[in-house]
Amino acid sequence: MNKSSGLFSARGRLLIEVVDKPGIIVSALAGNLFLTKRTVWGIVGELRAMGYLLVTAKGRVHHYYVSDLALTELRKLTEGKGKW
Repeated sequence: MNKSSGLFSARGRLLIEVVDKPGIIVSALAGNLFLTKRTVWGIVGELRAMGYLLVTAKGRVHHYYVSDLALTELRKLTEGKGKW
């Protein structure tokens, strides 16, 4: 991902980043997506509330994973690919 990835929302980019890098932490998400940690925390909170992200804590560090619900929703989006 780079700064010019304007096609997707920050939430979508974050979800794709977690799919690509399971177990990623907030500071890595912030750096990879060119967002502040505060912004990432807000998005993570929203996606967790929607059931799209799972978290495991190892000490004081939280690692994020995509839930089965989110993977199902992403598959639905890509199944229609090419039928435009």
